[in-house]
Amino acid sequence: MANVLKLLRNNELFATREAALANITSRAETLGDGELWVATYGSSPNAKSILALKRTWGLTIFDLESINDSISEYSYKYKMVQLTAAEIAALPSPSNIKEAYKVVSYQGEETAQTVYTQVGDVVKIYKDGSLVEKYLGADTDTVNASTGVVTKYVYELISDPTTQITQAAYDALSAADKELYQPINTQSLNFVQQLADGTYSMTKVDVSKFLSEAEFGDGLQVSNAGVVSLKIDSTSADAEDFLSIGENGLKISGVQEAIAGELEEVEEVVAAALNDLELRKANISDLENLADEVLAGVTAGNGINVGTKTNNTQSVSVKLNTEEGDNALVVDSDGLYFSKTIDCGSY
Repeated sequence: MANVLKLLRNNELFATREAALANITSRAETLGDGELWVATYGSSPNAKSILALKRTWGLTIFDLESINDSISEYSYKYKMVQLTAAEIAALPSPSNIKEAYKVVSYQGEETAQTVYTQVGDVVKIYKDGSLVEKYLGADTDTVNASTGVVTKYVYELISDPTTQITQAAYDALSAADKELYQPINTQSLNFVQQLADGTYSMTKVDVSKFLSEAEFGDGLQVSNAGVVSLKIDSTSADAEDFLSIGENGLKISGVQEAIAGELEEVEEVVAAALNDLELRKANISDLENLADEVLAGVTAGNGINVGTKTNNTQSVSVKLNTEEGDNALVVDSDGLYFSKTIDCGSY
């Protein structure tokens, strides 16, 4: 038997989020398996809702304000900082380094106690060189050491991701060949520098895994662009009909309309059944009246015997004269016949 979700709604509008949470926590103790309870707080038109789903193995509470706070508090943030003179001096061959940068990660709001963790390699700017270009691309991009021309790869072959092509090469393909490729998922922060000897070099910082240091539980998803959002179970037949996510949060809609539609269908079926029953009762009554009229109109004539009507049943038969002494006529279920032979004499 398929799982069935039953939505229970509280008509009360609570003043605060805390009051709504207290209500939904108390109410959850009485919920059955598969039942949902919604508590709403705030003021119209900006009221917010908290949703609780009870299953036999536990209770799940969807509180968007709490989820957003948790994401903000525990997800990692990143920034690029310049190395101090002491940090540059600790690098290999520091004498030709003009300045250097590194990407660091941290959690929460920055304070004096914030702990920073370096991500990727240090980006070095040499004294006699210059930063030519910085951009977000693929970690397989290359730069020509002599000319400084950068080759940026945008698409990879689905069957062999090591085969990569540029945007110009992709645009030149036929529509059928384009179906064989997909966008490259890996991302890299690439820096192109011109060195003191006039050659060019590229330094890459992999940023495709920045969000991997934060763990996201059930109901959350992270896009390739790093956007964290709620997700709806696409395997549920009714989930997308009643649950939607917008910029204002999780929304439940269509439940009352669905219930009203089902009730309307039930009412139509019941009304049709009652109407059919009334028609059948009228037909039975008409038949009884007709039988009374037919049977009441039977009158016994000469040679006919009419019995007494009982339960709308009345018998009609041939009447024989039993007063005569020797009657040769007999009537049975097969009909009327002579029971004796008549002697007509000799001729």
